[in-house]
Amino acid sequence: MALTFVAGIGLSVQVICNAGLRKYVGNPVWAAALSFVVGLIVVTGYLVVSRAGMPNLSNTAAMPKWFWIGGALGAFYVLTAILVGPKLGSALMLSVVVSAQLITTLFLDHFGVGGMYQTPATPLRIVGVVVVILGVILVATQTSPPKTPQLENPPVTTTS
Repeated sequence: MALTFVAGIGLSVQVICNAGLRKYVGNPVWAAALSFVVGLIVVTGYLVVSRAGMPNLSNTAAMPKWFWIGGALGAFYVLTAILVGPKLGSALMLSVVVSAQLITTLFLDHFGVGGMYQTPATPLRIVGVVVVILGVILVATQTSPPKTPQLENPPVTTTS
């Protein structure tokens, strides 16, 4: 649970880092690509340090083909955060993301989609999701988007 909590902190900081990266590189898609390059370097470094063996890629032939869209969904999330984060602010953007995740996973868990542990959508769990949605409404009513994002201005560079 602690690692999950730390990952949540990381997502909050990631929104700010990637939005700042966009401002400095001038393009949201390039910012997302560079973010993924850094992520690939980190994951590859972990694989080397942990001495993880090579995966058995022949097993992927038997898996559902839709499992491959996980990477595309990650890219979609990062790009969306880069585009929307500075406009909504991190708190509102992430509260909307979390509520969407809870609504979706309540349904997916109820049916055990993709081999996940099947957990019924009980009335108490549904109330929990409704409370989170009410929290999003509270965050949204207290958020007034800035006229311009508050990110630092990048240094001016000239080419000759």
